[in-house]
Amino acid sequence: MLACFGTDGVSTDEPVIVLIYRTAESSLSHILAAAVTQERIMKKSIYWFSGTGNTLSLARGLAESLGGAELASMKSQRGSGLVVDDADIVVLCFPVYSFGAPRIVEEFASKLKVKDSAKVYLFASYGGMLCDSLKAFANLAAKKGLMVEGGYAVRMPGNYQVMYDVYSDDKQRKFFDAQMRRTPLVAEAMMRGERGVFQRNLGWFGWLLSHGVHSAFAKHVGETDKKFSVDPSCDGCGVCAKVWPVGNIAIT
Repeated sequence: MLACFGTDGVSTDEPVIVLIYRTAESSLSHILAAAVTQERIMKKSIYWFSGTGNTLSLARGLAESLGGAELASMKSQRGSGLVVDDADIVVLCFPVYSFGAPRIVEEFASKLKVKDSAKVYLFASYGGMLCDSLKAFANLAAKKGLMVEGGYAVRMPGNYQVMYDVYSDDKQRKFFDAQMRRTPLVAEAMMRGERGVFQRNLGWFGWLLSHGVHSAFAKHVGETDKKFSVDPSCDGCGVCAKVWPVGNIAIT
C-alpha cells in the first residue's frame, strides 16, 4: 500500500490501483482522441458516375459516413489525360449496367493513378442483378495497374423502364432506407482497410453474366441508344438532355 494524497493535501488510504486506473483511463482517452484525429486528417476521394441520380445519392451518403471526402464526377474527367490522386482512400461509385461497370467507368479507371499506399474500393448501385460485376471490374482495373481492395453494393430502385414500370413511392422508400443503413457499414469497412471482399449474387450464373455476357454488351453499347425515341406526349422541355451525363440525347 502506498500513501496517496487528495486535492486538499490530506493523506488517504486509497489503494495505488486507483492511481493506475486513472492513469490508464487518461491514456485511453488520448489514444481515442488520436484515432479520431487520424480519421479526420486521412484524405478520401470519391469519383462517381450516375445516370439518373441513384449513385450520386450513394456517393454523397458515403462521403458523409467517411467523415468527409472530395467528390468528383467521372464525366468531368472525360477527354482529360491521367487523373492523379494522392488520397489515402479512393472510391469509385457507379451503377451496374448489364451485369458490369459502365464503359465510362472502365475508361476512367484506366487513367486513374493513385499512390502506392492508397486503398481503392468500389461502391455500386444495382437494380437486382449485381452478379459478379465488382470482381470482374477489379480484374480489369488490375490489368491497367489499378489494384482494388474490395467492392460493395446497395440495391436501389431500378430505372430501366424498357423492361419494367416505375416502382411505387413506398417501394422506393424501402430501398432508400436500406441504403441509409448499409452505407455507414461500408464506410466502416473501408476505414479499417478491409481487403478481399467483393459483394456478388446469383452464384455461377452471375459469374457467367459478368465475365461473359457483359463483355459482348460493352462492345455494342454505343449503338443501342439509336433504338430509343419518344412518343407525342413529350413536351420538349429538354431536361433529359441537360442532365443526362454522356450527352447523347438530342431534342429535335
